[in-house]
Amino acid sequence: MFKLLRYFSITSLLTFITVTIILGEVYGQTAVTDLIALGESHNVALTQAFSNSLWPKFAPFVRAASGQTGDELRANAQAAQFYSAVQEQMNGTTVVKVKIYNLDGLTVFSTEPSQVGEDKSDNQGFQLAATGTPASELTHRDAFSAFENTVENIDVLSSYIPILRDGQAQGVFEIYTDITPLLQRIKETQQKIVLAVTFILVLLYLLLFLIVRRADNIIRQQYGEIKQAEERAVQSKKMADDLLLNILPGPIVERLKLHPGTIADTYQDVTVLFADIVDFTRLTAHDAPADIVELLNSIFSDIDGLAQKYGLEKIKTIGDAYMVAGGIPVPRADHAEAIANMALDILDILKRYAWHGEKIHVRIGINSGPAVAGVIGQQKFMAHK
Repeated sequence: MFKLLRYFSITSLLTFITVTIILGEVYGQTAVTDLIALGESHNVALTQAFSNSLWPKFAPFVRAASGQTGDELRANAQAAQFYSAVQEQMNGTTVVKVKIYNLDGLTVFSTEPSQVGEDKSDNQGFQLAATGTPASELTHRDAFSAFENTVENIDVLSSYIPILRDGQAQGVFEIYTDITPLLQRIKETQQKIVLAVTFILVLLYLLLFLIVRRADNIIRQQYGEIKQAEERAVQSKKMADDLLLNILPGPIVERLKLHPGTIADTYQDVTVLFADIVDFTRLTAHDAPADIVELLNSIFSDIDGLAQKYGLEKIKTIGDAYMVAGGIPVPRADHAEAIANMALDILDILKRYAWHGEKIHVRIGINSGPAVAGVIGQQKFMAHK
C-alpha cells in the first residue's frame, strides 16, 4: 500500500525547506543588486559633484600626468591641494577612498598616496568607464585603508565613473563607498523574511499534515476493507469450488469453468455400483429425522472414504442408496476390479453397524458397459447410464 503520510512528510518538508532557502536567496540577491544599482547611481551623482567643483582646477594636472612616476606625482604641489579638496568634499559622506585615473589608466591621484602611479589600464571597470559606461563591484575586505586609518571587516562598493565633458570621457573617478550598514540591514531583513516564511510554511505544513493524515487513515481503512473483501471473496470461491467438487468430478468442474454449458461424453467401458440399505424404511420408521440423517451420514462417510481410496467417482446418494462409478470421467482399465473391491469393503463396513439391536444389511448391484455421462440442466446435475 502506498504510504501517503510518509511520502507527504518527506517531500513537503524538503519542498518547504527548498522554498525557504530559495526565497531567502532571491531576496538577498535582489536586494544586493538593487543596492549596487542605487550605490552606483549615488556615486555617479557624487562624482558629478566632484567634477563640477574640482575638475576645472585639476584637469590640467591630470592631463599632464602621462609619463610621470608615482613619486613625481606625489611630489607635485597640486596633489596636496587636490587631497585637501577631496577630503573636504567627502566629509559627512560614506565615501572611504577616491582615485582618479587619466585615460591611459595611470593612477594620477589617490587618497591612499602609496597607490599613486599604479597602472589600471587592464582593469575591466576602468575600461568600461573610459568608454563612458559606469561600472561597480561589491567586495568584502578584511582590512581596508581609508583616509586616515585602516578599517576592518568592511563591505565596499567601488564604482568607476567617467568624467564627461561634451559627451567625451576626460578621466575616470573611482569612488569606494562603505555599505556595511546597508548590507547588515539587508541581512537582518533577509533573516526576518526567512523566519516569517518558515513560520507560515510550518503552519501550512501542520494543516496539510492533519489533512493528509486523515486521508491516509481513510485510505488505510478502505485498503483494510478491500483486503477483507478480497479474503472473503477468496474464501467464498474456495467454498463454492469445494461444494462443486462434492457434486461433480474435478475434471468436469474445470470444464464447466472454462466452457459453461451442457457436457455429455460417451464412455465405452465403465462400471457402476449401486448400494441400497435393506429395509431401511422399516428400521427407521419410528426414529427422529435428525437421528436418521446422522446414521446415513456416518455410513455414507465411510463409503466415501472407500471411493477415495480406490479412485472412484461418487455420483450421488438418494435416501439410503449410494451410486459410484469407475472409469469416468477419467478412463481406467481396472474400473471393474476397483468397483468389486469397494463392494467387498462396503460389506465389511456394514458389519460394524446395527440399529435398535438389528444388523444393517446392504444390497449391491454392479454393471459394466458403455455409458453416456454428462451434466444436464441449469439447476440440477444428472449423470445418465
